[in-house]
Amino acid sequence: MEAWGFEVKRLFSLKNHWIIYILVFLITSVPIFGAGETALNFLRIGTSARGAALADSLAADYSDSSAVEYNPAALLNLTGREIQLMHINLYADIDYESLIYVEQFDKFNLALSLNYLHTSALRTVIDTSDPYGYKNIGKFVFQDRCFAATFTPRKGIWGGRVKYIEERIEDEKAGAPAADFGFLVPGKLSYGAALCNMGPEIKFIDVKEKLPQTLQMAVKLNLKYISLYSAGNFYIDRKTSGACAMEANIINVVFLRAGYKYIPEDNGEFPGFTFGIGIKIREIGFDYAFIPFGEFGDTQRFSLQIKWGKRKGDGGN
Repeated sequence: MEAWGFEVKRLFSLKNHWIIYILVFLITSVPIFGAGETALNFLRIGTSARGAALADSLAADYSDSSAVEYNPAALLNLTGREIQLMHINLYADIDYESLIYVEQFDKFNLALSLNYLHTSALRTVIDTSDPYGYKNIGKFVFQDRCFAATFTPRKGIWGGRVKYIEERIEDEKAGAPAADFGFLVPGKLSYGAALCNMGPEIKFIDVKEKLPQTLQMAVKLNLKYISLYSAGNFYIDRKTSGACAMEANIINVVFLRAGYKYIPEDNGEFPGFTFGIGIKIREIGFDYAFIPFGEFGDTQRFSLQIKWGKRKGDGGN
């Protein structure tokens, strides 16, 4: 109880008041319960198998780079260098890759990332002269990219990210800048919030659409061998959703994960259970997640994480 009380005092100390004021301003400036269409919704897809297995509820987690995309403040406790590679095989021949590189400096941590969603689906037309009744005329070009840089002070509780997002469909292309901001208070009971995808509307051909602004608020309870997660997600274009998850640590080598997503039917997404496993050998980790996608079938996600270059005097995670 004393440790939790210390964390509450730390959050509301004078030193951190301005951070809370900024977050409150950002939250009240966004129509969280608004309506309307948004573009570039691939930004809401998690970029780590660990996060996916834990129902995307990592806004209060700071264990490693798997939480960075959920909250830019998640870098505050990382040491040394770290790289994470992720691959998702989605439905309809759509693939999603992510690369995250983390570098530690004396007073802050920096992460550079690239997210790339694309399809390799073939374009076909009816051809009665062909024995199969159709022929291929090339590939359908569809690509989404996000380039980002995340900055987190090592002695603070906040973090920020700037990014540039672009989308290409055939010969048409559009892009827009955006920013994320979050805070995270570490401890046995850690809690955090992140407001993501703030930026101007993106214009594709003659249509303007808003970015998929999202606010996630989360808590994490760190026990000796088990961690419990809970999160709520607020959107400008859909109803509020929630998630809870559990991660079991077996001798710090095997990690068993499971979660549940509550998603209202009107959101056009798929609620349900998520599952995964992680294996860590020294500084190398491999994560796997199994995610049901309703009538579209099941998806699998894979992540590889490598750490090195820890500085002397720094603690581990």
